[in-house]
Amino acid sequence: MEFLVNLVMAVLVTAYPLWRIFKRVGLPPYYALLVLVPVLGMLAALWILARSKWPAFEGAK
Repeated sequence: MEFLVNLVMAVLVTAYPLWRIFKRVGLPPYYALLVLVPVLGMLAALWILARSKWPAFEGAK
């Protein structure tokens, strides 16, 4: 039971900031739910963020 509580807390601690980041970047915030998939989900979320265009860096060239 303690493992499940720790898992839920870890997902909440990582999913909420990712939700806000995806929303600010202009991507669907539901991508943050990829964190529910143990290892590959976090890697996929980071890959999506790394490959997307960020609005703050559009004019910085």
